[in-house]
Amino acid sequence: MQASRGREIEGGEPMATEASRHGGRLRAVAIVVLVIGVVGVLLFKWITVATPISKSQALEIFEEDNEEAGSQKIARHLRGQGRDKSEARGPRLGRGRENAREQTRKAGGSNSSSSQDPASSGAAPGFLTMPIRSVPEEGVYTYLTDGSEQMNGQGFREFPDRTYRNVVHTGSRSWTEHHVLLEERQMWSSFSVDGTSQVLNWTRQVVEFGGPIADQDETFDFEPPLRLWWLPWTSGRTWEGEWTSSNEDGESYGTYEVTTTDHGYLGIGDEKVEVWLEEISFVSHGHIAGTVEVKRWTSPEYGIAVREEFLGDVKKGPLTYETEYSVELTALEPAR
Repeated sequence: MQASRGREIEGGEPMATEASRHGGRLRAVAIVVLVIGVVGVLLFKWITVATPISKSQALEIFEEDNEEAGSQKIARHLRGQGRDKSEARGPRLGRGRENAREQTRKAGGSNSSSSQDPASSGAAPGFLTMPIRSVPEEGVYTYLTDGSEQMNGQGFREFPDRTYRNVVHTGSRSWTEHHVLLEERQMWSSFSVDGTSQVLNWTRQVVEFGGPIADQDETFDFEPPLRLWWLPWTSGRTWEGEWTSSNEDGESYGTYEVTTTDHGYLGIGDEKVEVWLEEISFVSHGHIAGTVEVKRWTSPEYGIAVREEFLGDVKKGPLTYETEYSVELTALEPAR
């Protein structure tokens, strides 16, 4: 008597074969879920990668910054003077930028103040108890850092507890500051001074979270430049202004307001230094939209911000970038 075979389903395959196929489908689903999980983990790690740099690396970057600044000096950034746009953007910016459109200014000028200009009022600089160093010393400054950033509510990452800022002179009264929070998060700023003011000419922000969309490299070339402090320092003085910035990606425009809110002393290393606090509110519309709030403690004697606090929430198309962090200088003398 022949061994019985599996009972066949009418018009189909044996039951054993159908069970085998069902098991194969389950295995295929399990494999797909596993692959998706692995890819998700790798993608999350990719977009949240955070690479701090060492002080020796910061010194190497400083040499590169200095060499590039020497080959293409940034000069004539002072408000009211003509500016060569190719110089104003700095040697590391890449991507040619268009000139900002002509700004429609308010009556009375682009910067207004709630207090009288000291140059016209004849006010003596009695609020300045130490001589001011207009341009900070060149070198690598170390900052204690605390804070984080995220893109579209994802890819949250914290900054390392020590970050580095390179100061490079680009003229007799101008310089750039290149702050490396992470290899994936860097910023450049161009400053200059005249007899009564320090101004911000342009700033470049680089944020890398992975992929062509989440990797952003944006430059604001302010027209006119933003006045960050005003001599003589006076608690309670407020001033404001408007600005525009254009490049091949689009145009941004907005307003800013600065108030000198406090005067005192901070301990930096083994030294207690005089500082003035400016609170800056920055609003942007257009290509880049959002707000940035900054508190900035400046040392008149050393000409540098010894402490800063940042709170930013900006949007570009479908992307939303949020950050909150503080930095405080560890030593007044930079490394070289």
